[in-house]
Amino acid sequence: MTKLRAQTGSFAYAKYQLRRSILENALEKDYTTEDYEAALKFFGGCAFCRVKQAPRKDHLIPVIQCGDFIRRNVVPACQKCDDSKGQKEYHEWMRNSNSRRSLKARRFTDEQVGERIRLIEKWQSGWFCSNRGAPALPYS
Repeated sequence: MTKLRAQTGSFAYAKYQLRRSILENALEKDYTTEDYEAALKFFGGCAFCRVKQAPRKDHLIPVIQCGDFIRRNVVPACQKCDDSKGQKEYHEWMRNSNSRRSLKARRFTDEQVGERIRLIEKWQSGWFCSNRGAPALPYS
């Protein structure tokens, strides 16, 4: 039985995927293409490292922790950041992760990480616009 589990995946991972799927169907979802484009413009690419190619949509509050698929909770992410962050809380991951794809491993200074965290917090607060139709402010 152990050999079969290793070949097909763990029960823990299957349980996680089932829980995530249930939550995705239960949580609020109103994220649009326009939201993603506004976030790309606001962050200048990946919300975490600012790499221009940021094809993924990362939940700041992970789905598994009941993070909705809404404008203030979803940011563009590059593959390296998204894979490294996983289901971790973004502040903790950005400041302390020792993963080989973490910001720390990619030689980001504490000051650079702090700047990106402050920018993400502005995005989460929604200060960039009071309604969906207003354009996002560019990163300065």
